[in-house]
Amino acid sequence: MTLYEISATMQQFLAAVDAGEIPEEAFADTLEGLEGLLADKLDDCACAYKGLIAEAKEIKAEEAALAARRKVKENEAARLASYIDHCLRDSAGEGVKPEKFETARNVLSYRASEAVDVPDVESVVLWIQAHEGETIGGVAVDGDKLLKWKEPELSKTELKAALKAGLVIPGTTVKRSFNLQIK
Repeated sequence: MTLYEISATMQQFLAAVDAGEIPEEAFADTLEGLEGLLADKLDDCACAYKGLIAEAKEIKAEEAALAARRKVKENEAARLASYIDHCLRDSAGEGVKPEKFETARNVLSYRASEAVDVPDVESVVLWIQAHEGETIGGVAVDGDKLLKWKEPELSKTELKAALKAGLVIPGTTVKRSFNLQIK
């Protein structure tokens, strides 16, 4: 729907621009070359501008409506995944990896993952600082690798490697969990 009547020449020009037939660098020159009085061209351009702005506002409103619908669907999907996860974990028992569940339409499986759990960051930082430069059980304690110095932040990747290599660091454990995959 157009709010303003514009000349057929201007309509053809805008259709060509919209179709990508007129490159951006040729826009002004092509518009300049259109036949007609300058006043008529300016009036058509102003009307086309208002029409395009109105259309852009409509598109923006539709984007917002679609984003809200998308968010609702994502939340519904997350609730369903949580329910599926809950059911599968309950059937397997506490701390046990649930078995793969497969039908003709779906496969529900878990992959094991590990993450370092550090509930007491301060004690780990103090331990690393106290043992800086030492080699314990064949693992070098390197504060530059294990700590990041914005505010002391632990490098969980390096901590995990050190723990896997046999280093015992008070306040840290390698926590194993299972993550649902829906395909």
